[in-house]
Amino acid sequence: MNVLAVMVGNSVTEAGLFAGEQLVASWQMGTAARLTADEARLQLRSAMAAFAPAGWPGEGASVQVILGSVVPALTQPWRQALEAETGQRVLVMGPRLKTGIAITCKNPAEVGADRVADAVAARAVAGAPAVVVHLEAATAITAVDAAGALAGGVIAPGFEASSATMAHVAARLPEVEAQVPRQVVGKTTQEAIASGVFWGEVARIDGLVAMVRVELASTGEVPVLLTGQKAALLAPHLTCAPALHPHLTLQGLARIAEASAARH
Repeated sequence: MNVLAVMVGNSVTEAGLFAGEQLVASWQMGTAARLTADEARLQLRSAMAAFAPAGWPGEGASVQVILGSVVPALTQPWRQALEAETGQRVLVMGPRLKTGIAITCKNPAEVGADRVADAVAARAVAGAPAVVVHLEAATAITAVDAAGALAGGVIAPGFEASSATMAHVAARLPEVEAQVPRQVVGKTTQEAIASGVFWGEVARIDGLVAMVRVELASTGEVPVLLTGQKAALLAPHLTCAPALHPHLTLQGLARIAEASAARH
């Protein structure tokens, strides 16, 4: 089955084309604060022309289209754009869509589409229990319990949010970009902030993952999967030994789309 999966995140919108379980093309775009359906369609058409493999999806082949979004104002424009461009009904991640994973949170409807997709993919890739660390505008840690259910998680400010917050609340502290400091002890104010933002994030992730692992399993090791825009930057410095999966969310969306098609 061919799948076009789109995930609208707070800072990045990513999309992928699948032929069966194989991701054959992917791309990322900055998420706009406002977007019309026509603008989204132009973005999609331009990206497909640039990144889609020649001949995809194949003559006469059907395409299943799935959309996940954590930006409510952009969900409808992207749904309309995808329907107009592909001519297909679009599966939209939400409480009414059967994802194949139980959510044991107090209010399952409030769990973000990205976290649900991450959990579906993590369970397929690593089994259960498992922990997913997703690094975007926020750092989201999602727990898949031994029964294979999305049990909950932890959400904390991401790199940019931490840096921007310090710059906002303290007049003399500049905002810094996410990068690996040469040492922990900074020799200037900017170096000290960069160290605090980067190594603070590393320490926070390692510490939180350790606590989540304890709650998930009394025995055995719980695998950790790392994804998101900053995943490759942090992966070498984390002691929780995460497996890097840059397209985990898209893979989860594709699995949900395939399962939905199989039911119909």
